[in-house]
Order: sequence, then C-alpha cells, then structure tokens
Amino acid sequence: MMRTLKAGSRCRGQMLIAFAFGLVALLSAAGLVVDGGNLLIQRRTAQNAADAAALAGARALSVATSASDSTVATAICQYVTSNRAGQAPTAGASFVNSNGTTVGAIGLTSNCQGSQTATTIPATAAGVRVVATIGPFATFFLASAGIPTWTVSAAASSRVTQLASITPGAPIVAGCGGYMYDNTGGSYHGSLNIFVGSTPPRINYTTYMGRTFMLLGRNLSTGSGAYPSNPSCPAASSSAFRGAINPGTAAIMLPADVTTLGGDYDVSPGVQGMCTATGQSIPTSTSSACYLPIPITSASGNGATSAHVITFACMQVFGRGASTSDRWDGVLTAPAKCPVPPNSTFGSWSYSGGSNGILAISLAS
Repeated sequence: MMRTLKAGSRCRGQMLIAFAFGLVALLSAAGLVVDGGNLLIQRRTAQNAADAAALAGARALSVATSASDSTVATAICQYVTSNRAGQAPTAGASFVNSNGTTVGAIGLTSNCQGSQTATTIPATAAGVRVVATIGPFATFFLASAGIPTWTVSAAASSRVTQLASITPGAPIVAGCGGYMYDNTGGSYHGSLNIFVGSTPPRINYTTYMGRTFMLLGRNLSTGSGAYPSNPSCPAASSSAFRGAINPGTAAIMLPADVTTLGGDYDVSPGVQGMCTATGQSIPTSTSSACYLPIPITSASGNGATSAHVITFACMQVFGRGASTSDRWDGVLTAPAKCPVPPNSTFGSWSYSGGSNGILAISLAS
C-alpha cells in the first residue's frame, strides 16, 4: 500500500531548512557587528595612540637640549601605552625632517617596557613619526569562519615649526640680542648677550628667563650716561637707535632688515595694537600682562639705518615712566605664553640643541 507525504509535513521540513539558513545569516550578521565593531574600536584606539604619541614626541624634541636623548622615546611610550581599549598598543617610531622624510630611527624598548635608552637626534630632525599596532587580538564569532585573530595599525607624523613672520602694522620695539640692557628690578645692571650658539644663535631662555630688559628708552642712545656705547647694535641716520623699528605695513619675515627710527619715537600704537589684536589688555605696568613676540636683532650685520632681525623672543611688555610713549621694558618669558598675532606665519624648524624661537607643534597631513 503506497503512502503519501502530507502537505503539512513538507511545510515543516521547509521551515526547518529556512530557519537553519536564517540562523546562519543571523549569526554571520552578529559576527560582523560584534567583531567589526571591535575592529573599529581597536583601529580608532591605535590612531589615537599614534596621534598623541607623535605630538608628545615632537614636543620633547623641540625642548631637547642634547643630541643624545631619551626624552623623545619616553614621551612616545607614555602616550602610546596610556591609550588603550583592552590590549595595549605597541609602537615603532622615527625622526622625520621638515618634508616628512625619515632621517633616523627612535629606539623603543620592547612593548615600551622599562626605561628608554638614549637615541641620537639627527641635525635635520623636525618631528617624529609613530606607528601604533594593536594585536593580534581574538575575534568572537568570526573565529568559526577561520578568522581567529585580527591586527590593526595606525600611523601619525607630527612636526615642529617656528614663528617666521609677524605684521605689526606700525612701528614697534626691537631688542639687540647681543647687547640687551638688563633692567631687572627697575635699575640698570649692565648689558647681556641673550644668545646661545651661533648657527643660528638662539635665545637663551634657560639663563635669562624672568629678566627685565629695556626695549625702548632715551638712555639707549649710544654712550648716554651709564649706558656704554654699543657699536654692534643698529643705529639711525639722525640719532642713535633707541629701540624703535618701522616695518610699515609689511610683515617682518625672518631674517629681515627693518628700518630703524632714531630719537624719542612713540611706538605705543604698534605695541598696544598687537596686544589688542591678540585679546590682551594694554600694558601700563607689570600688573597688566601683555605677552608679545618681540623682534630681536643679531649682534652684528646691522646697518646704519636698519636692524637685522633674526628671531622673535616671547616677552611680557609694559610701559614705564610718565607715559608709555617714552619707555618700554620686556620680561623674557616662556615662549608658550605668547599668543600668535593675526597674519603671522610659521616656517620650517630643525633640531639645534634647544628651542629656537616661538614654536608650534601639529600633526602633519
């Protein structure tokens, strides 16, 4: 006797097959969501670690005082290992020049464990490149599809640049770097060379931080009173240089030869204009802080009617005397305190044993 399959049984069989296929699809989708989401998290974590470590390494490079240095590697490892979502990233690093080309390796200990050893900083180093790697880390659902682990990597480069130009828009004060009149405490203490090194000379912030220097005043005239003659500083055609330069409406682009102004010239509009443009109060005493990048001339190469400006020094400027038109002083201050005036530009920088000018550190595209 022949038996027949009932229609209901066929439907139940087909539903089981459809359910099996649907379950596989559902598990696959769950695997993509869970494992894919974890992959994105780890990839983002690796990028955050690389970005933070590159910025920290470039900052350490900008203030390193010796070519044999471990602070760059230490900063990189600190920020790589502190950025994690589960497994800690590992890192590789190198020095790059102003064009982003690798110019030397940065030795890091295995997994950044322990103290970092000194690495020689190349003379052309202008930043660092960091590659952060996380993995291999286990997958969840995708292991059943033959993908038991994943590894992700991310890279970032950060470079140091220095302030290359400012546009005061009016006459402003300038200091003669090789012969700065030390007026700390409101009385004259002699003249100081605030430069260190020679190729190019740098502001010696380490030694002279916090010192007050006369930037503009009638006593700056050559050989006046207690102030000795200084033939290396700029002079003006009609009378001795007293601290005023006139770039007109042009930018002071380093290095620059800027026209000097002789006599008792009022530079308060230029100084106060830059203070206002950077959101600071107009300085009339040390209690009203205004931090500005002040042009500094070389100790030689100045013309009879021009000042050879080679760098900018961060100073807290303020007026002294009966009015702010006849006397300006400046306190040498950490470069990080100086806001950047409008229409300023930054240019290339390379390692030279310490900070040279007012610097900026940024991720390179």
